[in-house]
Amino acid sequence: MKKKLTFFSFIPSIIICVILNVILFLTVPSLRLASPVFWIAWTFTFPINITIAVLIWIYIHTKKMTRNEDTITYLPLVTYIILIATGVYLVSGIALMYPPVKFPIVAVLVDGIITCIYGLALYYAFFIANRISDTQKETKQEILYIRLLQSDLESCFYNVKDEALLSKLRKLSEQIRFSDPISHPSLDDCEAEISKAVKIIVRKACASEFSDIEEDITKASSLLEYRNSRCKLLK
Repeated sequence: MKKKLTFFSFIPSIIICVILNVILFLTVPSLRLASPVFWIAWTFTFPINITIAVLIWIYIHTKKMTRNEDTITYLPLVTYIILIATGVYLVSGIALMYPPVKFPIVAVLVDGIITCIYGLALYYAFFIANRISDTQKETKQEILYIRLLQSDLESCFYNVKDEALLSKLRKLSEQIRFSDPISHPSLDDCEAEISKAVKIIVRKACASEFSDIEEDITKASSLLEYRNSRCKLLK
């Protein structure tokens, strides 16, 4: 179903191009059809412009590791640039195809400059979209770290019968749950220590070794407080 939808999304653009070409060839002076300037301008206005737009569209939708969030990030910005470029190509095309412009170099220079600016705009658009996408991925991974850490800790609750100890474990779980999801590379070692401390707690609880588990809970809680305070300072 998705493939059918993506194919049919080309139909409005195809219809518009056909209509524009019909109007063009019905209204342009017949003598202009023998001019190289006309065909250079027409090539940039339609085949080249359409090819660039289609290739970009295909790239966005078939890019490896593309998520739905990525498509939403890329499409609005890139579509806006494509529409502006299409409008500029059409205006320059009308200015070159209808009036009696005789020198092909004029068409090459005008459309060449437009294409270069178009390419630069697309480059910066993809650069910005890539940065946004990378930030979204990093944020998702950091949020996943918190969720997995909480899930790991809660996996041992069923084995704890002491209500006081279970209450402390639940308090630690809540502390993990409400921890800052946005981390910093400088806290990698601290987060590794937190994961290690939680694993020790889970292992001891599952093995019913409760003798010094409260010390491990205190250590994990202290590490979390340190991490969260550092997260605030590093923002």
